[in-house]
Amino acid sequence: MRKKISGIITMTMMAVCLAACGNSTADTATTEVAEVTTEATTEATTEATEATTEATTQATTEKTTEKTTEATTQATTEATTEKTTEKKKEKKTTEKKKKEKTEEKKEEKTEASKKSVAQGYVGQTLDALASACGQYTLQTGGACSLEGELSGIAYFDGFTAYLHSEQGQTVWIVDAIE
Repeated sequence: MRKKISGIITMTMMAVCLAACGNSTADTATTEVAEVTTEATTEATTEATEATTEATTQATTEKTTEKTTEATTQATTEATTEKTTEKKKEKKTTEKKKKEKTEEKKEEKTEASKKSVAQGYVGQTLDALASACGQYTLQTGGACSLEGELSGIAYFDGFTAYLHSEQGQTVWIVDAIE
């Protein structure tokens, strides 16, 4: 393209030089050369403009397409990641709630089963009840009904046992479970 423009400029300069000589034949030739030069210049400029426009349009389209694709991909990735994260959180929360409910039910069943087991030990010794149901805390005091008799309360996990000990004995008998 630069070679064409250089050729056009050279032709234009020759036409100007011939016109300066003042020859009328040269004026006609100069005019013809000037017209040819003008047409060639216009044509070259038009071609250059079209080529530049096409190249610019193509480059702009490629960049726009690339940026749009990149933005769409990023937005889709972020949305998918966010949804996946939310689902995982919901699943973890649901699993945690289920686990807590299961543990609560187990505790209730354990307490209920311990209490039902303990009710089978009414009339037996505190030692037998403790071996079946685990550790306890004991409070003792004097009984109101007979002299020398002691009464007590044993606190287990999930129930309470009411006890008595007959005169001088150190063995505690289970009276009731509550």
